[in-house]
Amino acid sequence: MLKIDKIDRKILYQLDLNSRIAISKIAKKARISRTIAEYRLTKFQKQGLIKAFNASLDPSKFGLTSWKVYIRFQNLTKPAETQIYNYISTKKNLWWGIKCVGNYDLMFCLLAENAYQFYHELNHFQVKFNQYIYEMNITNHIDSLMMSRGYLINIPGIKTTGYLTLEPKKEKIDEMDFKILKKITKNARMPSAKIAHQLKTTARIVNYRIKELTKRKIITNFRTVFNIDKIGYDYYKVMLSFKEATTAIQNSFVQFLITHENIINTAKTYGPWDIEFELEVENYKHFNKVMKQIKDKFHDYIKKYESILITEEINPELVFLNHSKISV
Repeated sequence: MLKIDKIDRKILYQLDLNSRIAISKIAKKARISRTIAEYRLTKFQKQGLIKAFNASLDPSKFGLTSWKVYIRFQNLTKPAETQIYNYISTKKNLWWGIKCVGNYDLMFCLLAENAYQFYHELNHFQVKFNQYIYEMNITNHIDSLMMSRGYLINIPGIKTTGYLTLEPKKEKIDEMDFKILKKITKNARMPSAKIAHQLKTTARIVNYRIKELTKRKIITNFRTVFNIDKIGYDYYKVMLSFKEATTAIQNSFVQFLITHENIINTAKTYGPWDIEFELEVENYKHFNKVMKQIKDKFHDYIKKYESILITEEINPELVFLNHSKISV
């Protein structure tokens, strides 16, 4: 486990808010020199604490909806497990996937243009691996919010973005926009001058395009992907149902989640649960402490909840960009 000091935490927090932030601004926020900021950032990458710098995109702007599939396995052999994970990780419309322990063993999120397309994708998976599936639940992804990792500097979380819309609305994205998106989703810290050189344009045009893509909420934020195991934190996901899922209750619950320093995202869902959220905590005891806070505050409204410990993420690096149709 890596030990991080207050300066490290300040740097990591700024990168969490905006992975594309200039190194000079990181240095200013942390009150250190640019040289020290650069050194520590490089160190985090070499140590594996920082895995990637991502530009988060809203799939609905590409006319896509998000569907999450939760699976509990039975009679799963090691070769079958490897085959399943290899199959999932190579799906062109995979948005995110996780290996986990608890109520479920696997969750993966697929992007589809409509319910018909999703059905056929999932049906193909079921036919192929049905003998290993003990239980399966499906939800969709609505009104998702991402919050900053307030626990890094002991402040409440801050809502940073709503990265999915209620109703898919396809945006017109031209060829240059598309090429820029492919660059910065692989490395959000790639300098505009380098992108411009590779695309045979100017840094000014690249900066303008990125600004416009962000303004149109095609890019919803720039986020750093951490390996929090390196600093001794566990990653949990909670799926919760209300006794009465009124809009007022849901909104009140979400407002509480937004301001909690350990909760990093939340989403309303349609399916077996009403809401899902994810949190990063020091250990299982800390997880129970957070859940007790939630249950104490909302005991009149909570019907039940399930939880999983996320042990590994399957990040496809937005492969769907390679297959999306663009409007030129």
